[in-house]
Amino acid sequence: MTWTEDGFYLDRMVISLTPEQEARLVQAAQADGISPESLVADIVLEALDFEDEEEEAVLVERRRQFD
Repeated sequence: MTWTEDGFYLDRMVISLTPEQEARLVQAAQADGISPESLVADIVLEALDFEDEEEEAVLVERRRQFD
């Protein structure tokens, strides 16, 4: 994952949000009891196509630590 001023790259995909979109997304997640960190982790886990089950397990465990 590579962070840029315009968003971040996940493999060959770019996720880019305006500050307003980001704020709405975070507010909606927090209203559902989801922390911003967990929200990002969920997006990353959904966006990545894991071929390595061990790598996926490590990332899933890290995501649980945010809860």
